[in-house]
Amino acid sequence: MRRLLVGLVLGLAVMIAATGALAASLTFQIANGNSVVDPGTGGLINAVEYAWSNPLDTRLYGVGINVTSVSGVGTPVAGTYNIVNSALDFMTDAPVTFTGTPGISGQFDWATGLGVSQIALYGDIVDGLGNPLVNWLDTGIPLLAGYLTSMTITESYVVPGSLAYMVSYSAFMDNKNPDMLALFGLPYDPFAVDLQFSGSFAMTFFANDMPPPPDGSIPGGAFQSTYIGGGTLTNVYLPEAGTMMLLGSGLIGLAAWGRKKFRK
Repeated sequence: MRRLLVGLVLGLAVMIAATGALAASLTFQIANGNSVVDPGTGGLINAVEYAWSNPLDTRLYGVGINVTSVSGVGTPVAGTYNIVNSALDFMTDAPVTFTGTPGISGQFDWATGLGVSQIALYGDIVDGLGNPLVNWLDTGIPLLAGYLTSMTITESYVVPGSLAYMVSYSAFMDNKNPDMLALFGLPYDPFAVDLQFSGSFAMTFFANDMPPPPDGSIPGGAFQSTYIGGGTLTNVYLPEAGTMMLLGSGLIGLAAWGRKKFRK
């Protein structure tokens, strides 16, 4: 009986630890700031764009968006760290629908999926004194990288030629940089079959817009951001199904062994 109790207590401790990891999430803060021209490339960075530079391309792009910090919520190791030299990039698939009145208010929805859409965050993590903790180039793995599964943007009128936009819904799946995961005490599995994190982000921005062409080739009309209003990106850790199956079967086997020993 004593062995049974000890075994079950140990098993419960393992379950609690695993449950803590399951509930873990990482929260990234998106900064506010102007969309500016990159002197090196001549392109716009800290920006969101739709069919502006190329009217034939109706994918939604986010380029070089500034992310300033990451925090662990419910992670084995808690903490908040600064991110420097950051760039959040994303790209949807091309099919887009628009409902509403262009230039006044409406909603854009992009079809997205594995193999077409992309999302990635590059950057280095430092402590409060600026000391380096994670350099993504050490492993060549971005802080996060994966694919979008949905993207919805709403627009509302501000002044002629300028609209307020909000990423009102987005979802993605991704994996993380192993050094960043270690910083928060989270596991990294290079052989994982599935992506280990589920995420979403919300963000506001202001943009110049153009009316949709008569042929309907750019639903809702093109836009290019002038200012990013900030936002939040949140990731939740998703363990592989095999991990939970092993945990459950192990505890069941432990209880069965204990009952057998007790009856003897």
